[in-house]
Amino acid sequence: MRNHFERSALASALAFLLCVAITPALPAQSMGWEELRAVIERAVHLRMPDAKIAARLRKIQPLETVPTDTAELAATWDAGPLTQRELRRMAERSASLPSPASPVKLRANPRGMPPAANGEAAVTVELVRLYAQEYSESIPNFLCFRNTRFLKESSPLGRWKLDAELRERLSHIGEEDEHEVVAVDGKEVGGDEMFFHGGLTVSGEFGNVMRRIFDPETETVFTSIGVSAGEEPDRVTLGFQVAQEHSSMRISSGGEEEMVMGYAGEVYASRSTGQVYRIRLTMEELPKGYPIRGATWDIRYGPVKVEEQELLLPVSAAVEAYQAGRFVRTEATYTDYQKYSADSSIRFGEAAPRPEGRP
Repeated sequence: MRNHFERSALASALAFLLCVAITPALPAQSMGWEELRAVIERAVHLRMPDAKIAARLRKIQPLETVPTDTAELAATWDAGPLTQRELRRMAERSASLPSPASPVKLRANPRGMPPAANGEAAVTVELVRLYAQEYSESIPNFLCFRNTRFLKESSPLGRWKLDAELRERLSHIGEEDEHEVVAVDGKEVGGDEMFFHGGLTVSGEFGNVMRRIFDPETETVFTSIGVSAGEEPDRVTLGFQVAQEHSSMRISSGGEEEMVMGYAGEVYASRSTGQVYRIRLTMEELPKGYPIRGATWDIRYGPVKVEEQELLLPVSAAVEAYQAGRFVRTEATYTDYQKYSADSSIRFGEAAPRPEGRP
C-alpha cells in the first residue's frame, strides 16, 4: 500500500515537473520608443497606481534606447517612486540599443516651469489668445456628423475593446450644439431615440475649451515648450497650467459629487497667425477614493471646407480616464460638414472610418 502511494505521488510529482518544464515562459512584450512613450504617458497622466505601472513596465522589453530623463519627466506628473525606479532601470538596460526612430520625449508637466512673461513666447500667447477669443464667433452655423466610439481596456497598452458606437447629426448654431442620434452600433434609429451609455462624453470642442484656457479670468500660466519634432516650422507648442481656484473644468462619476479640478497641458498653434491645431490637457489628481483617478482630453483641428469657405474645425477628439480599475476612452470624429440654413439637410451616409491602429 505504501509503495503504491509513493509511486503514485512520485508519478504525480514527475507529471507536474514535466508540465512546468514544457510550459513556455511568457516573453516580455517588445516595444519601440513611440509605443512605449504612449504607454507611460497614459498610465502616469491617468493616475494608475504606482505599483501597477511599475509591474507593467517590468513586462516590457524596449526595442530602442529609452531617454535617460524619462523618469524625471514622468516625475513632473507625480509618477511614484516605483515607476521612476523602473524607468531608470529601463533606460540603463536599453542604452546599447538603437536610437529611437521618433526622438520625441515624454511630455513634461508645465507646472512649476517659468511663465512666458516676455519675448517671442509672450507675443505668441497674446496672438493665440486673440484667436481663441474670436474663434466661436468666427465660425458659421453648420451641420456635421459626430461619430463616437466608446472603448475600454484593463491595461495602458492601447488594446481597446469596442463597447459601443454612436452616430449623431450635429447642428452648431451660434454657440449652441444640438445632437440627434441617427445610428447605434451601425444600425439606423429614429430621431426620437435616446441613447444612454454612461461613458465619457466629449464636449467643448467648438471653442469653449479654447476660450476658457485663454480667458484672462482663468489666470492661465503659459510656458514656452517649443516646437515638437515632425511639426511644421511655423507651429509652436505652449505649455499651460490652470489652478483649481480659477478652473471651470468639472468632472462627475455616477452619484459622486461633481468635482472642480485644475489641469495642465499643451496648445499647438501657429506662431504667425495664432490658429490652434491641437489642445491636450490633463486633469490634476483627483481626491483618493473618488472613482475616477485621472482624465485627459485631446482635441485636433484641421482645415475643412464648408461650401466654398475653408475653416479650421474639429476633426477628432478623445477623452480618456482611469476609472474603477480600468481605462476607458471615447473617440469622436467629425465628418460631412456643411453650412447650416433654414432648409439645410444632411443625409445619413456610410459610417466614418475607424482611426488607424484602433480595433
